[in-house]
Amino acid sequence: IQETDDLYYGPIIYDYEINGVVHGDFGDVPYNETRPTLPTWQAGPVVPIYAPFNYDYLSVTNPQSLYSALESRNMVITEAYGLPDESNPQEVEEAAIWFDWYSNYIPPTDDPSEPMSDVYYPIFETRENVKVDLENGDDQVVGLLAATWFWRDVLKDILPDDSTGIVVVFDNPCNPSFTYMVNGRIPLYLGRGDQHETQYDDLVIQNDFSGLSSPEFSSIPLNENYCPFQISVYPSSEREDVYTTADPI
Repeated sequence: IQETDDLYYGPIIYDYEINGVVHGDFGDVPYNETRPTLPTWQAGPVVPIYAPFNYDYLSVTNPQSLYSALESRNMVITEAYGLPDESNPQEVEEAAIWFDWYSNYIPPTDDPSEPMSDVYYPIFETRENVKVDLENGDDQVVGLLAATWFWRDVLKDILPDDSTGIVVVFDNPCNPSFTYMVNGRIPLYLGRGDQHETQYDDLVIQNDFSGLSSPEFSSIPLNENYCPFQISVYPSSEREDVYTTADPI
């Protein structure tokens, strides 16, 4: 299927390792009544750098976001990653390894070194109603639907072409802030940190993702306690120049 998918940019691998038992980075994961496992059963695209199925994601070093989705039975947007501290050689080296790997699976014109996040959406064992009653119901979470995206994709194709010089800063308590400038339909990554021009502080517009908890959006609300993102939008000197003129009215 991936051979015929024009949107798949990764290598086509016919022979890859298979592991029929639940496993992690350090071998098989034995059954434990006090600890759940979260093995991968389906993936798209299949990226078999290791056995693509039965890998236990709760065996990773930092599974707090996964536990947050399982325990709250809410959708979780994870902290952003791909934000190495340029003054820390080890962080930069480790990030470069991941960026090199990401580059194999995205279009050659896309930058693999921009920030990204995962989203985890609970899957319930039974569904008697379209809406899950998280407060009074006993619906049991039996898995998670997971997806990964670059934050640039959130900003693509949302403004008309003449809306240039819009600065967007993403903040949350779990990772460094990062900044984009949106020029029409195209977001430009400015880098780690809050890089807006401070002379426009009083013109900021701020919001968060709490609207994703609206029942009109989804039957599963967003967990607003796990690494909540705040979005700050500012004008820029580039934007001001568009509207500044010496011509008489």
